Amino acid sequence: LPALVLPLAVGAFAAARQGASAVPLACAALALGVTISAAVRNGLLAALTTALSVGLLTSAAYVQELQSNSEQAVGELGRPHGRLASEDILGPPAASINTGGGAVSAAAVDLAPTTMETMSVVLPCAYEGEYAVKTVDSLRKHTARQRLKEIIVVDDGSKPPLSRDFPQRLLRGSSEAPVRMMRHEKTLGLIAAKKTGGDAATGDVIVFFDCHVKPRPGWEEAFLKQMKRAGDHRTVVVPTITSLDPDTWEESQWA
Repeated sequence: LPALVLPLAVGAFAAARQGASAVPLACAALALGVTISAAVRNGLLAALTTALSVGLLTSAAYVQELQSNSEQAVGELGRPHGRLASEDILGPPAASINTGGGAVSAAAVDLAPTTMETMSVVLPCAYEGEYAVKTVDSLRKHTARQRLKEIIVVDDGSKPPLSRDFPQRLLRGSSEAPVRMMRHEKTLGLIAAKKTGGDAATGDVIVFFDCHVKPRPGWEEAFLKQMKRAGDHRTVVVPTITSLDPDTWEESQWA
């Protein structure tokens, strides 16, 4: 029985995950199943050993998938993401600039903003659910409208997609800052999600927040003050992170 159950269970799991190769794991499961069948004569003990082996091998399949996704994400960092959902609007292609020695893409030229007045807030989200909604609500409530140009929510492979249960009131056109939804069909990781959102941002300053934060009122002016003080658009500002109660969505008193 273990020689039959192990390869079938592990192979089915690996094939369903699509990120792990089913054949090597199924072969390993078959060899282990034959060993258990030959060495363990007690039926109950054989069943327990088989169940434990299934757990270990499926865990190995999951780790293999994570490694595969990580390698893919690193590769994606060097080129544009071509698998974004149709709801994303990236705008027209970059224009070409004639430099005398040939045309180059505008994306390759340092087009630093002459002013730093507006912000694009990028939220990389993976399986955040209602926290993503609360974060967007908090950003709109605690950020001056003239500063907040857009909020870009990057759904990094959430299942079901984050947009399915995202309130339409946050996506419909209104006087509030627009919310743009982007999606990776497969989880690529935090850095890849940030890069996707950052590449699409149109504000003078790009802000990356986690998808479960509630900024204090006036945070945007504190950010811009630090950015402008250095007089250099390459300045990086890092905020102080306090404790937020996930149930009440209020800052904890001991923060």
